[in-house]
Amino acid sequence: MSDFRFNLAFTSSAVLLFLTVPLTGLLLDKSLRRIAGLRFSTALTVFFYGLCGILAVSNHEASSLIFFTLGLYSYLLSFTFYTPLLNDIAKPAKRGLISGLGVSANYIGQFAGLILALPSERHLLLDP
Repeated sequence: MSDFRFNLAFTSSAVLLFLTVPLTGLLLDKSLRRIAGLRFSTALTVFFYGLCGILAVSNHEASSLIFFTLGLYSYLLSFTFYTPLLNDIAKPAKRGLISGLGVSANYIGQFAGLILALPSERHLLLDP
């Protein structure tokens, strides 16, 4: 896959996010259902990335890229719900700590995913 097509996925998800976040924010402010939105966007992220992985292994490049774009979009959309949710789950003095723990868990998950997704390279990581 060309770098252009791969980078287009990031640009497309950012544009899609730019176009939909104002509406999502409006709905969030009216319904105050932050946790439901976070659950929904998380489920979509898992679903789209799962399809992306299946299609990538099956050599369906174009379809895999589409679902990668949608997965990235739904992942970024989850922050629309995550950030205001901090006000509901933490006292003002603890919000920085709770936010930091959330970001740390995110990065630990990303590193674990990379290690699991690169089994052919695992021996390079484990053998000195």
